[in-house]
Parts: sequence; structure tokens; C-alpha cells
Amino acid sequence: MVERTPQIKIVLITVPDRKAETLTNIIKKFVHSQSIIFTDCWKRYSDLKNPFFSRRTVNHSVTFVDFTNNVHTNTIEGNWAGIKQNLPVQYRTKKRIILYLIRYMIKRNTSNESFNTFIKLL
Repeated sequence: MVERTPQIKIVLITVPDRKAETLTNIIKKFVHSQSIIFTDCWKRYSDLKNPFFSRRTVNHSVTFVDFTNNVHTNTIEGNWAGIKQNLPVQYRTKKRIILYLIRYMIKRNTSNESFNTFIKLL
């Protein structure tokens, strides 16, 4: 999940499954109440029905950006491309990927100076 604010904070977690209930619980935990969630039209997302958030969609079979409402998934997809491109082969296991995701979140959510200081403290 990536917020669309000037800070552009990111939350990356592993999920046990992609059921609507699981995804809704994750959204409740990490997304501010009354937020607007932007998704593509993947069927599982249409099962997300909850009064505490609203959802806007972009249909990728028609367009990648809905210019009428400024709805797109480019922000999260760009982050995933960066994650996958830089993900070392040894971290591509369920057991180890969380370590890389945490590292990516810290680096992405802080300035480079803060990240480098954090690494030195380890």
C-alpha cells in the first residue's frame, strides 16, 4: 500500500492468502479511516466492501489512468517494479522476503541520511 500524499509512505507486508476478509483486515489495520483506496478491477478487490473506506477503480483493459477522477495504480506498480528489480535472488523465499520488504520500507519511508545512519547502528 502506498499513500498518495507528499510523503508517499509505503507499507509492504506478506499476506497468508488473498481472501477479501484477509485484505479487508489488513486495510483496516494500516489505512486511515475515511481514506479513498485506488485499485484496478481485479475481482477480489470488488469483494472489499466496508463502510470505513471508499474505493475507486481503473479498468486496465480500457486505460491505465482514469483522467476524469485521477485514478491510477502507477504509484504502487512503480514501487513493485523497483522492489522486484532490486530483490536479491537469495531473498526470493517466503521465509526471507519479509527482511527485504522491511529494509525497502525503511529506506523508502525515511531520507537516505536516516537510512544510512540506521544501517551504521546495526
